[in-house]
Amino acid sequence: MRSNSLAVFNSNDIYPIGADSTMPFEQHRDIFYLSGVDQEESVLILFPDCPNPDFREVLFVTETNDHIAVWEGEKLTKEAAFKTSGISTVYWLQDLEKILFEMTTYCDTFYINTNEHYRASAETETRENRFRRILNFVKPGVWEYEIEAELIHEFIRNRSKGFAYTPIIASGNNANVLHYVENNQQCKEGDLILFDIAAEYANYKSDLSRTIPVSGRFTDRQKAVYNAVNHVKKEATNMLLPGTIWKEYHKEVGNIMTSELLKLGLLDKADVQNQDPKWPAYKKYFMHGTSHNIGLDTHDYGLLHEPMKANMVFTVEPGIYLPKEGFGIRLEDDVVVQEKGTPFNLMGNIPIEADEIEELMNR
Repeated sequence: MRSNSLAVFNSNDIYPIGADSTMPFEQHRDIFYLSGVDQEESVLILFPDCPNPDFREVLFVTETNDHIAVWEGEKLTKEAAFKTSGISTVYWLQDLEKILFEMTTYCDTFYINTNEHYRASAETETRENRFRRILNFVKPGVWEYEIEAELIHEFIRNRSKGFAYTPIIASGNNANVLHYVENNQQCKEGDLILFDIAAEYANYKSDLSRTIPVSGRFTDRQKAVYNAVNHVKKEATNMLLPGTIWKEYHKEVGNIMTSELLKLGLLDKADVQNQDPKWPAYKKYFMHGTSHNIGLDTHDYGLLHEPMKANMVFTVEPGIYLPKEGFGIRLEDDVVVQEKGTPFNLMGNIPIEADEIEELMNR
């Protein structure tokens, strides 16, 4: 493993046969060798260089109780998991996303335990494959609607009702149409794909945007613009605090975007000096808002003249759109305003850094 990296090891799935019957469970060799844990739905994460010593070895097991013990047999308690594995940091599996998000803020490289045996052949989808499904699927020649099909498969498999809204899968210049929904073009080498797609779950909506390179690598220009959008997104997220006024927030985000566009050479000082205050110069490249309320509706109702409060949920979605250069970039997460400190990112475990995306697509 590279320095400052973490690795994830999953248990094997329990495979269905028919009706309510399943194959006998057999543990994945690697997680068993490393931990001694012989139980389904267990996850081991190794992060030797983590600055938080509690996160250098972490084990997740399914929460057990007396009812489960009667119907399915006794499962590992946290104490039993420690005794079996020697790993002192044990969490219930339901905490995986929250803890993994915190761990990934420390690391530079993320390893998935794929099967590299030269005779390996599997028609079933493993838990490791589900960690990175779309990034592996995208390549030159794939069609936008094929990516849409992969996404809806994954959403429904995870008990979502489906897409939270009409999905946008926009390759190349299609990304410069803000509400492009045809999803019928072939993705070409050198293009970027802008995804604006999200699932509905338990009647609540989510809203996610990512932009990735079809060929697995950004050009220098694409990466520069991508990093500019990502910087604006991070700065905008940090401003979503109790007491913030939505209108003033958007004005400040516009100032940050203006600074990034100047660095990219898309605006010059004269553009800014001569801009119309009602339609600032940055709006040529970033014409939509940065954040909206989200909840039971994707664009949920909110009194935007009132200060933000803890536990409100907002999107953060800056973008830069360059029709003359043939690509557009939008990045978006959903975040919860906290009483104190940085908002909690509900999508913090979904890759977003340019280098991370390239690493995953070329692994």
